[in-house]
Amino acid sequence: MMKRTRALAIVLLALMALSIIAGCSSKPSGSNAPAPAKKEPVKLTMWAYAPDNLEAKKALESIQEDFNKANTDIQIEIAAIPKDAWDQKLNTAIAGGVAPDISYLDQPLVPKWAKEATLLDLTPYADGKDGLDRKIYVPGALNTNLVGGKLYGVPLSMTAVALFYNKDLVPTPPATWDEWLAISKKVYVKGKVSAFEGPWGGGWGAWLFPAFAGTNGCYMSSADNSKVTFNEPQCVETAKFLNQIFQYNDMDVITSQEAFGAGKIAMKVSGPWDMAHYKQDFPKLNFGVALIPKKTQYASNIGGENLVVYKSTKNPEAAFKAIKWLTNVENSAKFAKVTGNFPVTLKAQEDPKWSSDPNMKVFAEQMKYALSRPQIDEWLKINDELLGSILDDMVQKGKDPKPLLDDAAAKANALIKK
Repeated sequence: MMKRTRALAIVLLALMALSIIAGCSSKPSGSNAPAPAKKEPVKLTMWAYAPDNLEAKKALESIQEDFNKANTDIQIEIAAIPKDAWDQKLNTAIAGGVAPDISYLDQPLVPKWAKEATLLDLTPYADGKDGLDRKIYVPGALNTNLVGGKLYGVPLSMTAVALFYNKDLVPTPPATWDEWLAISKKVYVKGKVSAFEGPWGGGWGAWLFPAFAGTNGCYMSSADNSKVTFNEPQCVETAKFLNQIFQYNDMDVITSQEAFGAGKIAMKVSGPWDMAHYKQDFPKLNFGVALIPKKTQYASNIGGENLVVYKSTKNPEAAFKAIKWLTNVENSAKFAKVTGNFPVTLKAQEDPKWSSDPNMKVFAEQMKYALSRPQIDEWLKINDELLGSILDDMVQKGKDPKPLLDDAAAKANALIKK
């Protein structure tokens, strides 16, 4: 019996040994082991304005290429959409449920589209572990993305206006309203030299108006954006001051072709886009750029685009990662070359492209005081149709601005309450 038990144990041990050997030999080893399945990268679509020159086009293409090299887990495809077809194409895509993951968006549209639930609330991602360092951005640019304390985008490019002046007519630019008025009187030569161009009426003039009004502590809306405030005393005073400056102008002079470039206007307010124009087309023009003269504080307006993520995206985390990368210090400078505006990060503005040119350096300084537009759904309509429609009467014709501004404000506040 003991022999049988011992024999059975030997057989069992032999079987176990064979099983182990077979198991070892069946395992793939070394280079013969199959590679783990490769995870496909997340694919994102982004819409951008089609660049208007070859250099900007190449810059946009290089941004896409650099992103796809640096982010193997995410691949982005940037579609360049002509600006004159932008609104129609984007609205159609959103309505049809085929919006891009990411796109440019004009700053004043952010609050409207955020409240319509078109945009993704980025706050949870921005405030997370790998979130957004908000301190790297120019405050005025970042604020255009805040709606009700929540973040609905990141600034992509920005611009502001400053004072261009003809150095042959104005050796030292004015720093205050009083100096501005005194210089205007001095340089004016009837029929030959006008003191100052702008602001005109319409949407353009209304966009410029806050740049002047802000230097007198006048703001376009209340802090909570519940009402417009452009009819308050400081704003009325601003309109009256601009009319005083305008008395040292002749319409036939300031409306003549390229009046500033031809040396017929002493001062004008415009943006950095005019720098290359005057240097290239008017090489003999001796001009400089200064901060807009102040009454109580420095100020300017703000323009530009933001990057937003649409609520319909299937990859919100990847989309947030993408826009964070696209607007970091390095890429902020690259996008400025694409858009023709200034970079939105403070560090990028130290790039020699801007810091080494004394005039561009002024623009960088001016942008520190730029005021974001009101976060009011109907602001574009208010800007273009209400405020813009009365500027000519206040500034050029010298009509009492108080009743005009009161009427426009009443109509604007009625729109807000709808």
